[in-house]
Amino acid sequence: MAAIVVNAQVVFLIPEPSEVAGNYTSTFEGQPGNPNGWGSPDMTDPANAVIGELAMAIDGSEADSLLCDAAGGVINDIAGKIAVYYRGACEFGSKALMAQNAGAIAAVIINNSGEPVGMGGGVDGPVVTIPVFMISTADGATLRPAIEAGGLEVWLFNKFGFFNHDLGITPNGVLRAEHFAHPTVLADEPGEYVVQMGADIINYGSETQSNVSLSAVVTLNESVLYNETSGTVLAMANGDTVTFDLPPFTMDEFSKGMYKVNYAVVFSEVDEFPGDNVIPANFMISDSLFSYGRIVEETGQPLVATGVRYIDGTESVHVCIHFQDPNASSMSVQGLTFSGSMDEGELVGVTVDVYAYEWPNEFEDVLDPNYAMDALDELAFGSFEYTSEDQDEENIYVPFDNGSITLQDDVRYLFCFNEFENEYRWGSDNEKTDYNKNLDFYLQPLFPTERNESWLNTDGFPNITIFGTDNAPAIAVNMKDVLTSINEEAVRVEITPFPNPTANRINIPVGNNYGKTLIDVYDIAGKKVKSLNVTTTNFEIIKVDVSDLDNGAYIFKMNFENGSFSNFNVVVNN
Repeated sequence: MAAIVVNAQVVFLIPEPSEVAGNYTSTFEGQPGNPNGWGSPDMTDPANAVIGELAMAIDGSEADSLLCDAAGGVINDIAGKIAVYYRGACEFGSKALMAQNAGAIAAVIINNSGEPVGMGGGVDGPVVTIPVFMISTADGATLRPAIEAGGLEVWLFNKFGFFNHDLGITPNGVLRAEHFAHPTVLADEPGEYVVQMGADIINYGSETQSNVSLSAVVTLNESVLYNETSGTVLAMANGDTVTFDLPPFTMDEFSKGMYKVNYAVVFSEVDEFPGDNVIPANFMISDSLFSYGRIVEETGQPLVATGVRYIDGTESVHVCIHFQDPNASSMSVQGLTFSGSMDEGELVGVTVDVYAYEWPNEFEDVLDPNYAMDALDELAFGSFEYTSEDQDEENIYVPFDNGSITLQDDVRYLFCFNEFENEYRWGSDNEKTDYNKNLDFYLQPLFPTERNESWLNTDGFPNITIFGTDNAPAIAVNMKDVLTSINEEAVRVEITPFPNPTANRINIPVGNNYGKTLIDVYDIAGKKVKSLNVTTTNFEIIKVDVSDLDNGAYIFKMNFENGSFSNFNVVVNN
């Protein structure tokens, strides 16, 4: 029974021969001890498996399938089926209770934005006695037509011991690059950048598996750079977990781009559940970014898979990422990119501050008795105030007020944003990028977090992560080669917008100042009335809508990625 708890792999499986068959990423409530306040059965116990037909649960609310109209209840027949509905407007527990009262045998929530997240039970969670799952927005859109066509079956169960032959890898069991995005300048010398390779393989099958090994392939632009297979383990008993080591991956010089890493199980039988046989662990070599969360290759922006917040009682939160490098003095830092949204209340007026800190405590790793966060030395500061609800989940670039800072070799730094709203969710990656194996291997800090002036202790180590190793903050640190920064020393740029005065739109020619650009607009009283984050190309003309501004004079302040800036006046007369 202990092995079942350790190796529990609860899955959301659409079986063959459905056109949408497959293993879908999900989160679930119904865990040992129900830490999030639910009465749901323990889904890590194979005896509590649920197999049933998915059915959209419709209530009387104006929005689609929210299940928040407690008075009207569910208006279609979902008795004996697995209810499907959307996140939003009311508590997770209240939605599930409505589904339960209508006879549903389980509940599936489609997230309203991004990947599945954990769910607090709220007031009604403790009396919910059915399993509750969540799937992503994209997967919900894929499955809904098949759900509405009728007859779509899903299996919700712990697959441990269910199949005879079943091996798997999990995201928290793979070694990956120490962080996702790494600046090119710190990887351009032979052996300067090394990615350790290896992964754990688990035998979920009921039988002993033989001739098991691990393979890993690294590609860049479809060119294979690394292809290695481990030694073979002759026998893995039911419930066994074996760590397989592979040679490190390094190059004489890393080119810029997305390095795609795929770990795969290799063994002598046909796997009856192949959905977890291959796990990606990609990383990026970037011109100017450092991050733990994934970066979207096409946009160069952090991937916001989900939003994270503390449930209540929060006055202030610092969310940070750790950086240290033996060649850090070749880099300067200009600012941070982050994102956020509000659970309830208005986003307009919410202020987020960004910081760069030197972490002066000297320690080898997190097991060192000297490991502490007694004091942080503030090096740089910037601030951003939301001016539009359209900035919800938008990546925001904030430059430091005092310009760029040059780093020092082997010094520890924290790059953080600080928010003060209890309902604010900061952007985060999710369990697909899990640093659990890295933490065990390197024993170095990851994403320290401070709440209400107290640095948190999680995962058995102090001040390592926020909500576990699988929630990397979607923070990108904007870095530059020091030589480039010197050549692009911050200067005032003369910009002449047109037409000026204007009624509806102002055109701003940026000249050869391109890249990430922050535009802040202030009225004559000094109040910020508009803020835009844009990415410009060489000699582009930025078009800014000013039809929402009252008649009068405004000051536009622009900060370019290279540290240059421009201030100019615009008269609005509409």
